[in-house]
Amino acid sequence: MSSISTRIFCFGIATLTALLFGCNNSTPSRRGDPRANDTETEVVTTSSNSQQPAEISFPHKASMDDWFEEVSDSSGVRFTYRNGREFGHYWLAESIGGGVAMIDYDQDGDLDLFFPGGGKVDGEPPKVSGFPCALYRNDGGWHFVDVTEGSGLEQPHDFSFGVAVGDIDRDGYPDIFLTCYRESRLYRNNRMGAFEDITQSAGIAFDGMNTAAVFADYDRDGWVDLFTTGYCQVDGQEDKICGDRLRGIRDVCGPWDLPSAPDRLYRNRGDSTFEDVTSQAGIRSDGKGLCVLATDLNDDGWVDFFVANDTSLNHLYLGGAKLPLAENGLSSGLAASEEGNPEGSMGVDLGDYDGDGLADLWFTNYEAEDNALCRHGTDHTFSRVTLAANLGNGRPRVGFGTGLVDFDSDGWLDIFVSNGHVLYQMGVGSYEQLPLMYRNQEGRRFLDVSEQGGAYFGERHPGRGVAVGDLDDDGAPDIVVVHQNEPIAILRNRNPAEHWYRLELQAVQTELSAVGARVSIEFQGRALVRHIRVGSGYLSHSDQRILLPAEDEQARPATVYWPSGKVETFQLEETRRSYRLIEGNGT
Repeated sequence: MSSISTRIFCFGIATLTALLFGCNNSTPSRRGDPRANDTETEVVTTSSNSQQPAEISFPHKASMDDWFEEVSDSSGVRFTYRNGREFGHYWLAESIGGGVAMIDYDQDGDLDLFFPGGGKVDGEPPKVSGFPCALYRNDGGWHFVDVTEGSGLEQPHDFSFGVAVGDIDRDGYPDIFLTCYRESRLYRNNRMGAFEDITQSAGIAFDGMNTAAVFADYDRDGWVDLFTTGYCQVDGQEDKICGDRLRGIRDVCGPWDLPSAPDRLYRNRGDSTFEDVTSQAGIRSDGKGLCVLATDLNDDGWVDFFVANDTSLNHLYLGGAKLPLAENGLSSGLAASEEGNPEGSMGVDLGDYDGDGLADLWFTNYEAEDNALCRHGTDHTFSRVTLAANLGNGRPRVGFGTGLVDFDSDGWLDIFVSNGHVLYQMGVGSYEQLPLMYRNQEGRRFLDVSEQGGAYFGERHPGRGVAVGDLDDDGAPDIVVVHQNEPIAILRNRNPAEHWYRLELQAVQTELSAVGARVSIEFQGRALVRHIRVGSGYLSHSDQRILLPAEDEQARPATVYWPSGKVETFQLEETRRSYRLIEGNGT
């Protein structure tokens, strides 16, 4: 999300927009500043039908060659994230959420689903409140059961956006952090099918517009710490009127003129309480964060954090033995566009797309900006290769949730993007947009295969959060997509490999989930490298298990590079099964 308006012609975007889309009396704005000339002037709100030019949906007849089948309704997952649009206040919070978590909350081996509920602004004076979240238990065979009632997650609190998952007390059961506008919340898993709100006792009660979060062990003491991103400080400016006064259209105001809300880093003390180390860690306060991803980017054994910011420079924090973290966004090449401009960055993922063993970074951007494929160099800087990789057709869209994942089990990481505008009527593109699927062509280029994706890809959606994982344990990664005010979608992958391995890593010398570790295995004469990361997608949590294709049934070794620095080899004897690789048990 970003902000193109007449005031930022210096970026050159307004000229490009005019060339591409023509001119009228109201320049399409980026993330709004579709502002009336005078906030005291009455702005007549038009009907909810968008006046934006719509992408053309393509008719799709179900085919055996479809990559995905939409199965949310038949699976029993019937949930809609609500942003309160119907209450007519047009606050910035409406444009952000929501996310989804794939989480085995009951430790039965199946991935369950948790959804933040969203929220609304209602009343005079306007009051912010939340809608209930939802928890669905996976009973196998594509059958989910709504177990929200009695889970401790059913009470609506504040306006919720996203979710982070981590085991804060090392009891083997995942806990949940819910990001919100107003007060975010920490829920501890009680190991009996329910959660307890421990926000206050944990020492992480804070207010604001907080969007994304991740749990990762930055100091390698064995306990997951918490990194949260702040977006904007909006107090006193929530009811600003934005839109096109001449056409009588009101729309959501954007973040351009709003001060940034601070990011935060909390250190886990090991007793279910946290210490605020934001200042000691050197965490900057000048970003407008919408996504944060944690992994070991430079292979030094320490967790790093990439923060995708909106209308401000992206940040990259490199971990080390002591605080502060080193902020290397600009020197790494990840902070800005190739022209040096801040972008509207949202969804993020990471992986070795070209087979050189290094973790490349992919993130989505606002309309009139290319999504960014950033190739990792041996000097640990990144170069943009979006256009060279044939990924330039995302430019007319607003990209949100995404996945850099091997969807067709050929050993090369493909790309999924969920698109949707933040403006109801004032954007260049429509509020509902077509999703995209790209197939990796052996690390050289990507091919747009959206029309082979299945019926879901032929229809427009107000897309937001994305999580990727193997929901039915068939060896093929499935996708869950969250939409605004439209039922979520579950895309069942119809391309499982004949032979595959599923690996779950368990660290011993550092925190259990081994964020920052990487795995290498031989496939078709080359080394496949996969990385353990958290925060991928957008406001979401994906399956942390690693899926690897295999050529045949033959046993083969897998090498694990643990965050502790230990390197071990594990022998995988059979395909089509799961392995838990525990640090110290390899050779």
